[in-house]
Amino acid sequence: MADEILVNGTRTYAVGRRSTVYLTVTIGDGQVGGSSVLWKGEIIGEGVIQKLKIGGPGEKLRFKTFRCSTRVKDINPSTNRTSVTHNLSGGQKEREFLFAADVTSEGGYATYSITFVFV
Repeated sequence: MADEILVNGTRTYAVGRRSTVYLTVTIGDGQVGGSSVLWKGEIIGEGVIQKLKIGGPGEKLRFKTFRCSTRVKDINPSTNRTSVTHNLSGGQKEREFLFAADVTSEGGYATYSITFVFV
């Protein structure tokens, strides 16, 4: 049976008074997977996340949060390393947040549950 690990994290992202923020999620290391994004208690994006808009037009984002969960399956025979990069743009500056973990067996899963706080 394939193992599964859980990676939890919280990061902050600086926004302007009325920023429009976009999220792109990239799975690295030749692995596969998908994401879901939860905003205000609702899923606003699933699967491949590219330039997903967070918030509505003119919405104040400071001190609000969203969560991105990404499940990665190890399919690369040369490594058990998994990684997920979250790219946020539209705030005070573009930022990348990299998370990485090794699964302990071929075909294992890593689930990344990351909460972002707008500041």
